[in-house]
Amino acid sequence: MITKAELLSLAQEKSLRPDIVEKDYVLGWVLAGISAHPKLTNDWLFKGGTCLKKCFFETFRFSEDLDFTLTNSNHLDPTFLQSVFSQISEWVYEHSGIEMPESLQSFEVLTNSRGHLIGQGKIAYQGPISPKPLPRIKIDLVATEKITSTPIRASVFHPYSDQPQGGIHVLSYAYEEIFAEKVRALIDRTRPRDLYDVVCLFINSPKLPKPKKLRNQISEKCRFKDISFPPSTGIERQHREISQSWGPMLGHQLPLLPDPTMFLTELQNFFAWLDGQYQPNQPLSIPSASEYTLVSDRRLPSIMPLKLKSSLELFRFAAANRLCVDLSYRRQTKEVVTERIEPYWLCRNKMGELSILGVQCKPSIMTFYSVKNIAEISVTQQQFTPHPRDDRSPMWVER
Repeated sequence: MITKAELLSLAQEKSLRPDIVEKDYVLGWVLAGISAHPKLTNDWLFKGGTCLKKCFFETFRFSEDLDFTLTNSNHLDPTFLQSVFSQISEWVYEHSGIEMPESLQSFEVLTNSRGHLIGQGKIAYQGPISPKPLPRIKIDLVATEKITSTPIRASVFHPYSDQPQGGIHVLSYAYEEIFAEKVRALIDRTRPRDLYDVVCLFINSPKLPKPKKLRNQISEKCRFKDISFPPSTGIERQHREISQSWGPMLGHQLPLLPDPTMFLTELQNFFAWLDGQYQPNQPLSIPSASEYTLVSDRRLPSIMPLKLKSSLELFRFAAANRLCVDLSYRRQTKEVVTERIEPYWLCRNKMGELSILGVQCKPSIMTFYSVKNIAEISVTQQQFTPHPRDDRSPMWVER
């Protein structure tokens, strides 16, 4: 098990409450245990917001529950679930030191409004900082879902020092399957987290599936749930209700809470895109003439100072959520100046030195800022529309 000091350092780095980071840590090991169990590894399909965070977007909101679709409906049995999670708890404790007391595990099988069986479980855990009474993880299980894409074996993002050798891999929904499921959920219940998820998936356009294919998948899922699609009433009309619950539902899962207005606006663009009436910009790319390449590492260098790590995590969060940042950096004269920029990419030059790529708001100039010269980065509530991709002759400078 990681130390309390490591967990608190990561919480500071990510600008989140320590208990949220601890739960994310434990979720990773529970997923490892489920994947290692021979009766579950090929029959439980990971999905939902936690899947997006753990398998697809490291800058996504922190989620707190585990959602699975089961391909074997016989697993929806309290006795079976109690038995396999007793074994999983032993495996997790043996490999990580995390305790999940069997006496504090509960499972029940219920019938939903459509007459289908669903499973619900709660698992208490003792992590590096867990208070008394012990916190719990909620597990939601269903065996009757419309699957529209072939599942994948996904790598789980576990940015902690005790990651199992070889990593953690879990059977999960494909990216476009989760996307379609999130849209279906948004239409069905219009919760802030579903609005946030759908818009974040949409504005990360490099990963966008084909609109026609996605629309067909959403339609299939809505028909299966007897939901009208396209929605008969505009979701944006529920602005007041969404705004009231936006903070309570999302505030603890993000380092900074964006304004819901932008998300409602982008939702209109999303539905227009599905209908072929809107085309989002491809995000600005690194100029082909430069010596920089994108940083693909999922972890920042461990030797980097904590304050700088925290600043770069905020930079990546702002880039994913299209929020401008105020960047303070040292000039060659040692003078510290602050500029408001649109954040885009973390990159590395041929010497291995880190820089960030941003566009100054005034004047609009693409700029590479050397990480070693950065004093501080703070996220603002000012939103931006990405500059279109243009590799012909971009104007750019280095600092």
